[in-house]
Amino acid sequence: MPQIFELFGYELSNTSQDAQRHRQETRCPFMGTDCDGGGNRYLSRINLANLPNLQANYPNRLTIPAGVCSIQMRDPWIVCPRRLLSFNSQYHYNVLKRLYEFLNYRSGTKLGVWPEVKVVNKSNGKRFNYTFDYVIAPVKCVDIHQTGVSQDVFVNAGYRVKNGCVEDFVDLQTQAGQQGKAIAGLAIIEIMTTSTSGGNKQAQSSINQACAQALAGQNHQAPSINKRQVIGRMLSQFFAKSAVAKQWGGHAVWVIQEPLANYISSSTALNISTGNQAFRSNLNDVNMAIVSYDSSQQNQTPKQLALSRFVTGQLLTYNPTAFENILLAPFCPNIVILIEALAKQKPKIVPVP
Repeated sequence: MPQIFELFGYELSNTSQDAQRHRQETRCPFMGTDCDGGGNRYLSRINLANLPNLQANYPNRLTIPAGVCSIQMRDPWIVCPRRLLSFNSQYHYNVLKRLYEFLNYRSGTKLGVWPEVKVVNKSNGKRFNYTFDYVIAPVKCVDIHQTGVSQDVFVNAGYRVKNGCVEDFVDLQTQAGQQGKAIAGLAIIEIMTTSTSGGNKQAQSSINQACAQALAGQNHQAPSINKRQVIGRMLSQFFAKSAVAKQWGGHAVWVIQEPLANYISSSTALNISTGNQAFRSNLNDVNMAIVSYDSSQQNQTPKQLALSRFVTGQLLTYNPTAFENILLAPFCPNIVILIEALAKQKPKIVPVP
């Protein structure tokens, strides 16, 4: 029977003061802020109105987030993207360090991190509409005229503009060809967590019902993992975003968990299991970073993750009559559209260790 494995960052069995405090305050240790339910579970918030056993623990609150990080099947499956990777988290230090090395970022580099970057563009009756989990790139002081974006846009987003330079913006370089510009060190990071089945409200196994019961110290049944839906959701973006990142002169990296990698290997023709030595591990057109719980840090709480390996490969040569094109974006917007999107959102600045 599926059970909640981690709740508000800590294993459900953990009754330490830190674990209890995070549950009481509904805090996410990975973001260092209030739990947002993974960013996309607004309908899964727990309504306290009919839960008197929890109301006393959360005075003056009408709802609380369903802070489920992972669900125990045979292995723990991470269901919250904040749990799988957060650029704010000391608990992801080892994963981030290996990721930065893979992307060839030098130690000491000042890195800009833009979350949830939405890029919308139309051309010849087709519409490009994608949201990138994270766009990251080295930042510096950039001549505002080089960006092609007005000063008002930068100022409204919170950037500091001084003497015609925008502080902490991407390093823009001139590039021959269709794009005309390039962003030095551009990377798109996609966090692919697993989906749940939705649960059964009559059996009280929906994510919010299971979370409420777990917080009350009651027996619970969590929703199961919908593995097939995860692959479908991943395919709808995997090749499209990887191809667009390549055309923009950058790279896309997909962060997935080891159980998902194993499921892909067992249920599709793509074998990315640990024993397959056919794949490359250097930066390429398509890049997967496979993450697992760090067995060498058993006593660490919250549990540390480790980036166990990279699996990379090349995109197929474009064929205009191939039905695989259904997996690709309708077109690739000029990188100017991405630059404009980044100008509307001030990044978080992180140093590369």
